Amino acid sequence: MDRDLHTQMRTFLDTESQPALDSWDVLLARTPDQLKERISVLTVQAARSVS
Repeated sequence: MDRDLHTQMRTFLDTESQPALDSWDVLLARTPDQLKERISVLTVQAARSVS
């Protein structure tokens, strides 16, 4: 692997990835029913924004 690419990836992971990791932790903590409800809400919102 290109060393510059590795350095860029490491920098990203060290400095910018925390919000994504936090979001992933929240997602993993939800129950299947909570996930289904969230999908339902997002689907309704998306449908409203299209119309």
